[in-house]
Amino acid sequence: MGDPIASPSPARSEPEFAGQSLGARVDARVRHLPDKLALWHRAMTPADEARILHRAFQ
Repeated sequence: MGDPIASPSPARSEPEFAGQSLGARVDARVRHLPDKLALWHRAMTPADEARILHRAFQ
């Protein structure tokens, strides 16, 4: 079994699936998610945290 993120979505691999362009967009989004999650949920230094909180609530 291969990497599920690298392979097309199960719906797109069905011969009856008519939305191949939509399937390509969904596949691209799924491949993009790990990078996005890493960006938003990475560890942050206390200085970065203080800077963000200060700017958000000044």
